[in-house]
Amino acid sequence: MNSWRPSRPSPAMIVALLSLCIALGGSAVAATKLAAKNSVNSRAVINGSLKLADFKKAERTKLKGAKGDAGPAGTPDGYTKAEADGRFLAGGAKAADADKIDGLDSSSLMQGNGSAQSVFRLFADTEETDAFVTLPRMGKLGFTCGSTMSLGFTPSAAIGGPVSWSTDDNGTLSSRSNSFGSAQLINLGATSHQIVAQFHRSEDSATVIMSIFRSATGDPVGSCRVHAQVTYTIG
Repeated sequence: MNSWRPSRPSPAMIVALLSLCIALGGSAVAATKLAAKNSVNSRAVINGSLKLADFKKAERTKLKGAKGDAGPAGTPDGYTKAEADGRFLAGGAKAADADKIDGLDSSSLMQGNGSAQSVFRLFADTEETDAFVTLPRMGKLGFTCGSTMSLGFTPSAAIGGPVSWSTDDNGTLSSRSNSFGSAQLINLGATSHQIVAQFHRSEDSATVIMSIFRSATGDPVGSCRVHAQVTYTIG
């Protein structure tokens, strides 16, 4: 029985094995050593592989840029400060029409189901006005002082339709109806008068009680002292 003997490796095989051992040994040694100083460059680093922690803290602080200049101050609705100040009320300021609603002052507003106002004026001789008392949505009462006093009513054109009104002048009753925009007068002469007038248009109504004195005691001669108490309801 023949026994097996390993054959002696050829010189070429020996050289190949030595080369393999040297190559493997060199890679293992190189992997356990740090790269030499200044030997790593951009080509030796995989893009996106470095992390913030790979840099020293002192170097990381250098990555933050200087604070930029502050931008311009913002303005409301795109206005400049001067424009905004001109459009808004200052603290504690009051709008010119703060005491009005829809252009009417408090004396013309209803409270609950109605409202009332009291009007007084001392007219000089021959003085007159076409708006001594204003009745919302109905019209205006005017008064003329003089040797022949007169009371006038001018209906408002804001709402169409006639205004019906009746008066009790010192016990004398009268009634009439006016189209809007027209005017009617009551001649009062030179004596004192107590007048109760009632007005009506659609769902609106008003009652006016007037006391008129000519040359009252203590007043200038020829003057007219006029008091009016007004109540009205706007439907």
